[in-house]
Amino acid sequence: MERELQLEKMVKELLQRVEEIEKKVAKTESISESVEQLEKQVSEQKESPDAMNWNWKNGLNAKNADESFTFKLSGRVHNDWYTGDIENGNFNSGTRFRSVWLNMSGTMYNDIEYKFQYDVDRSGPRPATVVGGGTLDDVYRCECRGIQGIDGGI
Repeated sequence: MERELQLEKMVKELLQRVEEIEKKVAKTESISESVEQLEKQVSEQKESPDAMNWNWKNGLNAKNADESFTFKLSGRVHNDWYTGDIENGNFNSGTRFRSVWLNMSGTMYNDIEYKFQYDVDRSGPRPATVVGGGTLDDVYRCECRGIQGIDGGI
């Protein structure tokens, strides 16, 4: 009789464990279905001609499927570091930005190319002063191709 009670107890424990495992499996299947749905949505968006595909290669880049729209954001930073001479009491150590450029370029509708280069801080004459003391150093001539009424660039 005692052996039967032990076996019944073991069977109950095993049934509880099986039930817990079945709940975990059901939860995992639900998660798997959600992941599959998300993967399907992502692939559909990638295949859409209007979707912009982004990457990071020499700056932040984006383009749509037929490359009629492109965008690139990049820049350069020149930073100077210097240390003082502790033995002679010269503690003028520090760092400064010598120059910082932000660049934006791309195309629109396969017909218009653009490029802007913004110098964040430049001393000397400023050809196109912008708020904050920076300058627009390089504004690319916009090439307009195939647009009726516009011949060449702007």
